[in-house]
Amino acid sequence: MVVHEPAVSRCPAHGASSDLVDPWLYSEGDPHAIWRELRERDQLTWHQVDADRGFWSVVRFRDTDFVLRNPESFTSERGTMLEILGMDDPAGGQQLAVTDPPRHTVIQARLKKALAVKAVDQQRETIQELVLDLLQPLGDGGVVDFGQVMLAMPMSVTGTMMGLPRPDWPWLSRLTTICIAADDPEYQDAGGKQAPKQK
Repeated sequence: MVVHEPAVSRCPAHGASSDLVDPWLYSEGDPHAIWRELRERDQLTWHQVDADRGFWSVVRFRDTDFVLRNPESFTSERGTMLEILGMDDPAGGQQLAVTDPPRHTVIQARLKKALAVKAVDQQRETIQELVLDLLQPLGDGGVVDFGQVMLAMPMSVTGTMMGLPRPDWPWLSRLTTICIAADDPEYQDAGGKQAPKQK
């Protein structure tokens, strides 16, 4: 839910240095200190994103638990990313992170089954081979971009566990990164959000 109201654009607990929508806070600042102080001072805090948009945040367990257990009043299906704040998320109701119960529960149960310890044990050798393949250049005395290896590794594991076609893994990894790093120029397609969707 987007609420429009005149409010400070910075967190009242810390002033100008504690803007929760500033990505530098999470790479160079100390968000944990801010959240700790918010828990001590506030139950509910308004954060202004720009002139037209903002959001409320809850930081105490009791309040967060209440929000998460009441999807009728607090939906995830309109999106959970600042990039699309105030708009409907195109993945709403389809992707786990932006789906409310009861569908969320059904999807989560399937994923839990696919990624259960017993299921992982059955694929252990395959996963080990995939990891070794990613690191093979090191064994040959070559140079490896460790960042790229780490970017590919999660999909190597989940792709195996979920039976996703291996040729699709790089594409799926890129889509995942685009979703969580929408402002990173390295992961923006030509035309941005208006670019034609293609595989």
